[in-house]
Amino acid sequence: MKQIHRAILWLLLFASFTGLKAQTFDGDRFWIGFMQNYDGLLVAHRVDVCGPVGTKGTIRSSAYGINESYIIGPSGCHTSFPPIPASQTSESVGQLSLEVEADRSVTVYAGSMASSSWDMVRVLPESQLGTDHLVMAYNGVTSLNGLCSELLVIGTEDSTLVEITPTANTVGGEFFGSPFTTWLGRGETFLVKALSSNDDLSGSRVRVLNPGPCRRIAVLAGSICSKVPISCNACDHLFEQMPPVNAWGTSHTVMPMAGSPLYTYRVLASEDSTQLWIDGVVQPIIMTGQPREWNDQAQAHCIASDKPVLVAQYLQGQGCSGVDSDPSFVLSPSDQQQITSGSFITGISAQLVMHTLELVIDSGAASTILLDGDTAQPLMVGPLASCPDRVHLSLALYTGAHRIEAQAPFTAIVAGRGPFESYAYALGPASQANLDSTICTPPGPVTLTAPNGMSLPIWSSATAPYDTLATGPSYTLQADSNVVITVRDTLAGTSCDGTGLYRIEVPGSISVDAYAMQSTVCPPVPAYLVVDVQPATAGLVLEWSPEPLPGTGPSDSLFIYAITSTNYQLTVMTSSGCIMATDAAAVFVAPAPTIPVITQQADTLYCSPASSYTWFFNGVPIPGADQAFLAPTSTGIYSVGIVDANGCAALSDDFPFTQNGLREQAALHVHCWHDGAGLVHLTTDRPMEYVRIWNALGQLEVESAPRAQRASIPLGSTGVHLVEVGIAGGTVVQRVLVAP
Repeated sequence: MKQIHRAILWLLLFASFTGLKAQTFDGDRFWIGFMQNYDGLLVAHRVDVCGPVGTKGTIRSSAYGINESYIIGPSGCHTSFPPIPASQTSESVGQLSLEVEADRSVTVYAGSMASSSWDMVRVLPESQLGTDHLVMAYNGVTSLNGLCSELLVIGTEDSTLVEITPTANTVGGEFFGSPFTTWLGRGETFLVKALSSNDDLSGSRVRVLNPGPCRRIAVLAGSICSKVPISCNACDHLFEQMPPVNAWGTSHTVMPMAGSPLYTYRVLASEDSTQLWIDGVVQPIIMTGQPREWNDQAQAHCIASDKPVLVAQYLQGQGCSGVDSDPSFVLSPSDQQQITSGSFITGISAQLVMHTLELVIDSGAASTILLDGDTAQPLMVGPLASCPDRVHLSLALYTGAHRIEAQAPFTAIVAGRGPFESYAYALGPASQANLDSTICTPPGPVTLTAPNGMSLPIWSSATAPYDTLATGPSYTLQADSNVVITVRDTLAGTSCDGTGLYRIEVPGSISVDAYAMQSTVCPPVPAYLVVDVQPATAGLVLEWSPEPLPGTGPSDSLFIYAITSTNYQLTVMTSSGCIMATDAAAVFVAPAPTIPVITQQADTLYCSPASSYTWFFNGVPIPGADQAFLAPTSTGIYSVGIVDANGCAALSDDFPFTQNGLREQAALHVHCWHDGAGLVHLTTDRPMEYVRIWNALGQLEVESAPRAQRASIPLGSTGVHLVEVGIAGGTVVQRVLVAP
């Protein structure tokens, strides 16, 4: 039998923990809503969930019967297209939201897609939602009624009272500057559209009037379709989620995107008399809710302010950017919200001709950037004239999922463009820890941020809850070993979340080798996956993806019934979910072997071609019978087992054989004799379908088809002959002696 060799396949997804950055994912619950896209177009909605391999969760909408389960595979992202409607009536309560949950911390992106009119957004986790917002949007298309500025509010808890103060008259009859209210339940949505396409809802205030425990809202803004700048030729859907005002910053960077030489940016103030500096040059003060706009920008800029601001940038439209493009909208994270790693996915469209990842990072750390585990090779490197310590890098992306990491914080924007189509979204802001969350980190400083809504956070160790370590919205500690930190508010009842519990885990370094004991698996034989972890630390959790079924075995090995050839990805983590190492085991599932067929010539049995043979007599292997043919010596049941070129075995059907060399059915009555005058005479109780006469050497001498119950067949040769008679219901073989 063909020998099956052991094979080991290394498919290293990430480095061992000695070179691994802390995972930057956002949360385990998200709320997504979709505003109206361009009228008359077929709109699809897309949700991307990126996170650790093996993460499971659901995407739900009770209003539309959506309850999709997902598991994140080896790419690191799962993409879904939930069938949710495209819009609702302005200033009415609807249910155009999706709730995304995960069993581990993930990052979520969403897209609203129509032909030549779509955009993407990074979705804020529930832990980053707030109660007070000022929105950044854009003007509609002045020449087309109905293509107007819009915003959408999503309730995350029942009985939430929302106040909206629009900066334009609305389709539903509300007036510029006049507050109005609406009640929202959990998952309910409220859409507001500007009455005139000339108007811009930027600066509109959206806040919760009864911010009791966990009454937060998600707010999105943009437009059905906008020209950027407004004098440009083509419009596109603008779509972005607004952070609460308390998450705004005072230092930002804006930059060109997706190889487009020109872009637009805007700044919105949260307080009156806000002072701005662009590249160190003082600007006129700006007032609350009045966006300031700069068009046709060709280089990156550093923006500073004395009070928190919201900064947005836009891809410009076709004919206004110097390349094939369309408007797209992205909020730039503040420098206080930079990240050190992130997982993301590009847009997918035949019209998109270029995808890039734009980064701003300290110039001394540019060489530490890893894209998908490899040293980044930027298309462009541009120093920031007013910020000489930072550099702008542009990295080309292929369509699909990616991961970025560096040894210093950075700002990152993903963007894509093509003829009359584009998208853009930011990888930040950096996420704060969730309540009762685990932070996996190498040794070093870790900064924790208190949940939104706390008045005066107090930080303590869980082992000494009344010993104050620090006060304030954030706390930085030196993480050298596992520790649990709590944060509580001095004013009970003012925090949406109550007390935060952060588990800081500093896993050690391990190596993992996952492999299949057999390089080739022959169904239905199970494969045997083996794991070697060094050192063999107690309490580790091993997860395979795709999840093997049925999946049985001890923690360091697994029997799996593989249906198709697959790379089984293994993730080794601590019991709290900190990923320590990954590997993969390749299983090749061979095609099912062809069942061997036994044929007979005289007293010899022959098997159809194979790589090796084992003959059986009455179910017992025949010693030495390992050829493609067999000359039986006894009456009984014969079969043959074969092994094909892939090493897969198969067994033939049973073949009944009599000692005279041919199959015989005793229940059929045949009388046969030779008259000595050259004729063989046959009589049967049924018509004979055929007659074959074989000599002692197994050679066929006569073949006839009498189709009658009597026949006389000439036979001239002498010696012992075998007469095979075929009758409906079987075959009869008799021995006849022809004397000389």
